[in-house]
Amino acid sequence: MIIYGSGLSPFVRKVLFFAHEKGITVDLQMAGMGAGGEDFAAASPFLKRPGDMAAADAAVRDELPPLFDYLERTIPETGFLVDDRLTLADISVVCPLVNLDHCDVTMDPVRWPRTIAYRNAILGRPGIADLVAGERRLLAA
Repeated sequence: MIIYGSGLSPFVRKVLFFAHEKGITVDLQMAGMGAGGEDFAAASPFLKRPGDMAAADAAVRDELPPLFDYLERTIPETGFLVDDRLTLADISVVCPLVNLDHCDVTMDPVRWPRTIAYRNAILGRPGIADLVAGERRLLAA
């Protein structure tokens, strides 16, 4: 299966995490942010671009705390959202949290300890941890 994009995208990351968990081999073709060529343009006509920093700062300040509060009171003791096992629901919640980490957005460990533990447990899974480590190496280069 060919995946067009970058693992830095939460959309692509969800597919990569899910494929890894299911043992599906994928061929990641780097695309997006002006790269990818005609095949990518045909598969992704929206060609999403990042927003502005003022909007990002406002979201971190005003929109993220209520979302983290919700996760903190919603994440079950089992550590998974559905059926006591990793599902696409968990992957969909954690993937954007990776981008926040990449942008040095931190969660208060006193206010959101369950959410932090949930994120860390999923990101610590074999394969998923490797994918995120690869993203960190790419960003550090």
